[in-house]
Amino acid sequence: TDPKSKQEGTDPYGKKGTAPYGKKGTDPQSKQEGTAPQVDKAVQAVVLAGSRPAMWSEDFQARISKVAVDAGVILLADFCGKDLLRTLELCTPQIIKINEEEFCSTFGYEFPLPEDKLRLLISEKAKELKNVIVITRGTEETYAARNGVFYSHPVEKVVPVNTTACGDTFNAGFIYEYLKTLNETGKADVQSALSKGTWCAARNAESEVPGTIR
Repeated sequence: TDPKSKQEGTDPYGKKGTAPYGKKGTDPQSKQEGTAPQVDKAVQAVVLAGSRPAMWSEDFQARISKVAVDAGVILLADFCGKDLLRTLELCTPQIIKINEEEFCSTFGYEFPLPEDKLRLLISEKAKELKNVIVITRGTEETYAARNGVFYSHPVEKVVPVNTTACGDTFNAGFIYEYLKTLNETGKADVQSALSKGTWCAARNAESEVPGTIR
């Protein structure tokens, strides 16, 4: 059950006979016959967020991201650094959402940057990647860009009770509104998605129990 074991039928979780995705023979790097990882047809979006545990392989997030992108679902990637750069070598998430410092450190910019320079770089990177980039900035307004077009939205001022999971709650609100407007009009409304994500994060900060909003 050693995660680094090369014995046949042993997965990173120590369960004999189970592949990393829970089905024998589904590892995308495996040369053995089997079924490649698939995304359920009912799934419209995947949110992949958080730091990678050391027990996971270095390309784990990148491979999961590629499965989602290849399946044609909307992928929101909320991770940074080498993990994000590895992912970009394989595929481009439709949405990248990270904070200002993570954006600068990942793409090699100095931190902090003057606001006009930061806005320009976000727009240029989104144009280069042909995707949406969302940059949260703590108590300062949130910046975003889609294919070079810049957006911003103010942070809602609240008396915080518990800020745990505010980033995850923002992601949930953002992707909900992004998909809702995409399904209704054929084009996702980034400005509306920023507003919904901000509202959800604010309600989460006001709640004693993370992830519960009204």
